[in-house]
Amino acid sequence: MKGEKKLFAVGAAALVLLLLVGFAFLQKQQPQSMKVNWNMGEAYAAQSDAPSSVEVTAYQATQSYWYFNSGLGLVKERRSVPLTQGTNSISLQGVAQQIDATSIHVADLTDANAQALEQNYQYDLVSQYALLEKYVGKQIYVTANNRTIMGTLLSTADGLVLQTSNGIIALRDYSQVEFPSLPEGLLTKPTISLLLGTQKPGTHDIELSYLTHGITWEADYVAIANPDDTLMDLQGWVSVQNNAGATFKDAKLKLVAGDIHMAENNAPTYYDNMLKSTRSYSEGAGAAPMAVSTPQPQFSTQNVFEYNLYTLERPTTLNDQETKQIELMNAHSIPVEKQYVYQPSQSSSIQTKLVFKNSGDGLGVALPAGKVRVMKPDSDGQLQFLGEDMISHTPKEGEIRLFVGNAMDITAEKTTTNQRQMGSCSDEYTYTVKLTNRKDSAVTVKYVEDSLWGTWEIRSETLKHEKKDAHTASWMISVPANGVATLDYTVFQTWC
Repeated sequence: MKGEKKLFAVGAAALVLLLLVGFAFLQKQQPQSMKVNWNMGEAYAAQSDAPSSVEVTAYQATQSYWYFNSGLGLVKERRSVPLTQGTNSISLQGVAQQIDATSIHVADLTDANAQALEQNYQYDLVSQYALLEKYVGKQIYVTANNRTIMGTLLSTADGLVLQTSNGIIALRDYSQVEFPSLPEGLLTKPTISLLLGTQKPGTHDIELSYLTHGITWEADYVAIANPDDTLMDLQGWVSVQNNAGATFKDAKLKLVAGDIHMAENNAPTYYDNMLKSTRSYSEGAGAAPMAVSTPQPQFSTQNVFEYNLYTLERPTTLNDQETKQIELMNAHSIPVEKQYVYQPSQSSSIQTKLVFKNSGDGLGVALPAGKVRVMKPDSDGQLQFLGEDMISHTPKEGEIRLFVGNAMDITAEKTTTNQRQMGSCSDEYTYTVKLTNRKDSAVTVKYVEDSLWGTWEIRSETLKHEKKDAHTASWMISVPANGVATLDYTVFQTWC
């Protein structure tokens, strides 16, 4: 029995020893995750003058945030940079001058374990003022009154003060300043400098992204109605303005439409203070827009979060200090309805509106907010401007109502004919609406009463109304050619 116990103890000890050896062996085979101590004093210098590819996303200024008033864009660049193993000092030149440096994000696409140690936005650019400030205490050459003066620059306040061999000269007016060389620290282009550590030597693909001011876009539309106002052509353009302080060559352009929230107290660290095309109608006064094929759209559309994203399906160059116009959509022969609307709370006149649905060939995609200019051919087939209106972001299948202008030959008058106090918290009003039509054809006018409040009911009416919401009722009133039509109705309202 004792022999068996001894044998068991020896076997158990051998098993434990074997497990420990095996565990040590496995640990040796596993890659060790060690903290790297980067040598900050021996950084290899690398530089990228321009990106190999760039993507620009512009945001539509639909909010009153000062962020949007100056324009807002998201820039994503990809750059190839040769790096060595260890610490690398990388200069990425040619970024936007209007960059929000607090938004910079850098990713090494070649080495996922690379570590960004520092990032700096260097924006001390060459200018006469910057050169003069850098040369205080140094020798320069100044031309004034057709003679050149050599001296040491002492001050730039209120002119130039020079120490020359003959004494001190103060110059308020001068024509030229010559500097021996470009002082260290001044840049010709805005630059982002990175301190990046990597264990993989070779060419790395670096992705740089940042927000910048100075990039804006807006949508504009031209609507051309046919002579009898039953069909309409609609052409949409986007205007992209680049004042960001950089040119984006062969960029992939994306446009975001939607109400994006920005924190108003999150000020950036650095901030540097239409008729596009028309067609002539030669078919005559009763002709409709010509039947043409729907062109292939240049933009694809998708939903991102709660916004609409429009992507240009080809590269384009956004030059600095340039406005570029690109066709967004082009739809032909859209069914449209002309409506006459009398809404006393908005106007004493009869408003003329063109109403259509965002569906069909060339439409059926979300339309960004913008201004619509409405045209129509005259009897000679030449286009005339009718008016313009703003539309909000309109989803697919949404209804668009364009207020074009006021009708000249249709007038309206609303009169209170009776008023009675029905109790301590109720009353009754009787109204007469008179419509006069001086046209040679009959018209239908939509009368909108949107000032109803409390609990209300129409107790009597000469035409049937439609209840729109808790405060609105409407009537459709037919008015004969060169004639008059009236509507009488009584409203009972209570508020307790």
